[in-house]
Amino acid sequence: MDNKADLTWTCEAFGIPDVNYSWLRNGELIEVDRLPDQDRDRYHIVDNVLTIRFLDPERDQAMYQCRARNQLKTRYSSAQLRPSFKKHPLEGETYAAEGGNITILCNPEAAPKPKFLWKKDGNVIGSGGRRRILENGNLIISPVSRDDEGVYSCNAQNMHGFDESYGRLIVLQGPRFIQQMIPRIVTSVQQNVELRCQAMSEELLDVAYIWTHNGLRIKDSDLFHTRVNIDGGILDIQNTTFAEAGDYECIIKSAVGRIATRTSVIVQGPPGPPGAVQVDDVGRTSASIQWTDGASNGRPIYMYTISGRTNWNSTWINITETMELELNRYSGRKKANLENSLSPWSTYEFRVSACNQLGCGQPSAPSPQFNTLTDRPYKAPSKIGGGGGKIGDLTITWEPLKPQDQNAPGIYYKIFWRRTEKDTEFQTLVLKEYGNINKFVVRIQQEWFFTQYDVKVQAVNDIGYGPESEIFTIYSAEDMPQVAPTQVSARSFNSTALNVSWLPIEQTREKIHGRLIGHRLKYWKKDNAEETAVYYLSRSTRPWALVVGLQPDTYYYVKAMAYNSAGEGPESERFLERTFRKAPQKPPSSVHIFPVDPSTVRVVWRYVAPSLEEEPLIGYKVRVWAYDQDMSTANDTIVYVGSKLEAYINNLSFGKSYNMRLLAFSNGGDGRMSSPAVTFKMGES
Repeated sequence: MDNKADLTWTCEAFGIPDVNYSWLRNGELIEVDRLPDQDRDRYHIVDNVLTIRFLDPERDQAMYQCRARNQLKTRYSSAQLRPSFKKHPLEGETYAAEGGNITILCNPEAAPKPKFLWKKDGNVIGSGGRRRILENGNLIISPVSRDDEGVYSCNAQNMHGFDESYGRLIVLQGPRFIQQMIPRIVTSVQQNVELRCQAMSEELLDVAYIWTHNGLRIKDSDLFHTRVNIDGGILDIQNTTFAEAGDYECIIKSAVGRIATRTSVIVQGPPGPPGAVQVDDVGRTSASIQWTDGASNGRPIYMYTISGRTNWNSTWINITETMELELNRYSGRKKANLENSLSPWSTYEFRVSACNQLGCGQPSAPSPQFNTLTDRPYKAPSKIGGGGGKIGDLTITWEPLKPQDQNAPGIYYKIFWRRTEKDTEFQTLVLKEYGNINKFVVRIQQEWFFTQYDVKVQAVNDIGYGPESEIFTIYSAEDMPQVAPTQVSARSFNSTALNVSWLPIEQTREKIHGRLIGHRLKYWKKDNAEETAVYYLSRSTRPWALVVGLQPDTYYYVKAMAYNSAGEGPESERFLERTFRKAPQKPPSSVHIFPVDPSTVRVVWRYVAPSLEEEPLIGYKVRVWAYDQDMSTANDTIVYVGSKLEAYINNLSFGKSYNMRLLAFSNGGDGRMSSPAVTFKMGES
């Protein structure tokens, strides 16, 4: 038909009962109201007549059929068009891998079925050998070679005409190895391993690298925060562990082929944990340990560490490191004998770890628990000491044996004592009824107060006596001092304190009856009863003390006593003294500062007049300190009464800021300071 012409088809069928007609295009029912808008006005169906107006080769070329149907049967009558590749042309470019296979599709629209003719670069191709033409028109090439590259055409022809379509076949080489992995890699734990595989490929093809471990693909999501990193053909393992051992495969894929290379990574390291740890031949301090070796992990085992823990201590402690073993050649089990390594009367469990040149491995699971036999104590009590108590006491102290050192039930102690350099034989006492104690008081004659004694202690249990401790020297309890301080006197220190002094006491056993610790002062107001006295404890052996917190201008009686750990001795004679009147209660006023030179200032102020309740003034203190420091670092410049009411402060730093306060002082003490502090900076006028 000509382009833009009109086509009318009439379909005639005879049947009883009457026949209904419908039209199909390429096997699909033509319904005018469902056609595209541009076709709806061109297609007209009236009963058995199909009319197509203004034929368009792009839109109308197809196979049309008339369907005649009644209640008994359906018949199709076809109208056929010549072959056409307009809808299904050959691919413009088809890629094939050298050595692979390729199918080039030839799928024209044609009815009846056309005959096919293939050409390469204009030359007819026969069907046979590596090239086969299928009944449906497709061309199969297997295997593909470089010679197959070229321009192919498929010619389809039937009684109504023919059509031809062209396409180019491009033959590409698949990826080829530049670098392959070696078949076997041996490394050790904590070492780094790098696996490399590199390939070359056609420039216009993308290449993908895929890594697998023991047959499972290593995904990017598996690499987050791990020690394994992949960068194309490089797989990097940091700080290798046994988990990274196994078979690795590097697969390189492109659009036209895939290649793969494999390696086995063998990780050597410290031995695995031994198993089946058993204990037998248990004695007081010995036992035999048996076990089966775990994995050697590539290096021979040369040593074992046996550790244990007890019911007394849950911490694992290394008992021995041994290379001397017995081997059962039938079972392959190892055996080690522990001699003089255990504690009697303890519940033990053991574990074993093996060592090779690469380190010591994880320990085994704990063995079953077992009990060692009982025995006498092997250790003497420690930290022997004593002293203190009341007169006539000899107090002996020690640190009791720990449970793991008692070696049997029924622990108790035996004590020994004698006067140093006086007695030759020890007196003893067995303290069985007291059990596991840490102190005992022996009654001695009171005349042996504060006397040196040699003492020692021995532990005993139900099995027998342990070793005696070393000899330690202690003192018996002290008695109270028997002498009072003499020539006690007091001097007024300021308005609220007295300085009390006395002659030093001779510190002998006969007078102090012990060690002098300090002195106790007793003081009370002259107008009050002695029963109202207050006590002050001076923990010093010096023959003076400062009593503070007193009231100004007040008379006080004072007494002194010596004291030791037993208490204080007799009181001294009393002494009467008065505290000074009050310190100045008013601060200096009208304080001004004037610069003199870069390191000196002049300070002036007004006179402070003391009241009748205050001591006469002795002078003034000008207190200066750095602005960025505490007042405890201040330096005082003293100006005595009778001098001008001014002071020169020298040796100050240029450009530095200072604080200054001023106060008056007397025998009553320092008076109130001027407030607030005056701040000045050297170098400012």
